[in-house]
Amino acid sequence: MAFVPLSRDALERRYGEFFERRTVPLDAKKVPPAFRSLILYAEIWGVKDDIDRGLLVEGAPPAAKADLLALGGEFDAPLDAWLAGPEAESSPLSAEYVAFSNMRMAFDYLSVLT
Repeated sequence: MAFVPLSRDALERRYGEFFERRTVPLDAKKVPPAFRSLILYAEIWGVKDDIDRGLLVEGAPPAAKADLLALGGEFDAPLDAWLAGPEAESSPLSAEYVAFSNMRMAFDYLSVLT
């Protein structure tokens, strides 16, 4: 079954208080079009600090964990084109690039836990 990203309202209803843990808002213009529907998820999971991100993953509600696993399963390989592409060499890295990279690390960590 394909992962279907939810709207802001639907995601907030699904996650409740967990939705409020979002990081700074990301600029859609700095995200490749193929991944713009994932911006809200990157805002949630895009925590920079490894320990904080690990605690976030461990304490996430089941619905959020399920979504992260589904999202990662579908978009892990396609994200390579961006995250391993030319922007990986830029300095400084954009907040959007960093958030998506951190979301991917959250997926990797959750995959190991399950």
